[in-house]
Amino acid sequence: AEDALAIQSDDIGNQVIWGLVVLDVAPQRRDEGLAILESVIRTEPRAELVVEDQATREMARERLDQER
Repeated sequence: AEDALAIQSDDIGNQVIWGLVVLDVAPQRRDEGLAILESVIRTEPRAELVVEDQATREMARERLDQER
């Protein structure tokens, strides 16, 4: 997840994966993981990847709902 984020940090799919990893592997960094997922939800879908980005945003939203 870190490598993917380092290669393409603006990809919201990579951001969601990183946020999920932080939540699952480093519970002491929970606030960071939640902030990452919240950022993804606020990101507008890219024109060329609307369907993919909407699905990714929904994945982030579902995990946030679980965490609250």
